[in-house]
Amino acid sequence: MLRNLLAQARELGINLLDTAPAYGTSEQRLGPLLRGQRDQWIICSKVGEEFTDGQSHFDFSAKHTRQSVERSLQRLGTDRVDILLIHDIDSAAHGADAPAYFRQAMEGALPALAELRDQGVIGALGLGVNMADACINALDHADLDCCLIAGRYTLLDTAILDDLLPKCRARGVSLIVGGPYNSGVLAGAPPKSATFDYRPAPPEVLARVAELSGVAEAHGVALPAAAIQFPLGEPAVASVIPGMRTADEVRQNLAHFNAKIPAAFWQALKDEGLLRR
Repeated sequence: MLRNLLAQARELGINLLDTAPAYGTSEQRLGPLLRGQRDQWIICSKVGEEFTDGQSHFDFSAKHTRQSVERSLQRLGTDRVDILLIHDIDSAAHGADAPAYFRQAMEGALPALAELRDQGVIGALGLGVNMADACINALDHADLDCCLIAGRYTLLDTAILDDLLPKCRARGVSLIVGGPYNSGVLAGAPPKSATFDYRPAPPEVLARVAELSGVAEAHGVALPAAAIQFPLGEPAVASVIPGMRTADEVRQNLAHFNAKIPAAFWQALKDEGLLRR
C-alpha cells in the first residue's frame, strides 16, 4: 500500500515526505522505498521525541540529537535530510515542564543541528510543534529556516496572524502548515465522528463548521478544498501537509488543492465574520 501511495503522490507532483522517529516505523518503512529515487523527494524528519514501549520519550540534548540524526539517516538509507525539525517542545506536549524542555532544546539540539546544517548533513532546520508559542520564543533565540505548525493556521484557527506570522515574514522564515483539516472536522467527516485537534469535535466547533459549510455550499465550493487551499494564501506558507493514508486520498487531496474557488467565497466568509479581514 505504501509503495502505491508514494508512486501516486510522486506522479501527481507531491514530493515532500514528513516523517519522524516518533512516528512508529515510518522511517524504516520509507527507507527501502526511497532506494534509487532519493533525489525525487524532499525528506523532513525530526529529533527530540521517540515513541517506544507505547509512550513518548523526550531528549533534546546535543548528544542525543546527533545520535538521533544518525539513526534516522540509517533507517532512511540516505546521507542527508532536507529538513530537520526539533519535535514537540511546546506547551501542548509538556505543560508546565515546557520551559525546561525548551531551554534544553535551545542549548543542546539547536547548536547540534546548526553544526549539521553547516556540514551539509541537513538542509534546513526548524521546529515541528502543535502550538505557536514555541516557534515565537525560538525565533527570539535561534536562526531557524522554517517551522512546521499543526492545526494552527486553518479556517477554524487564525490566531498566528497576530504574532507568529508577522515574525516569520520579518525574518524570512517559512511555515509548513500541518493539519489543515484540524484533524478531520474540516475534511467532511460526519458530525458524530468528526475530530478537532485529535479529539471529538465540541459543539461550538461543529456549529462553526456548519456555518462555513453553508457559505461553501452557497458558492459551489467543497469545504475540504477551501480548507486545504486557505493556508497557501499566506506568502510565508511554503507547504501544506494534510496527511494521506492511501492512493485514493492522494488523488482526493490533489482534487481539493486544484479546485477553483471564487474570490466571492472568501469575501463572503469575511462578510459573515467567519474569516478575519
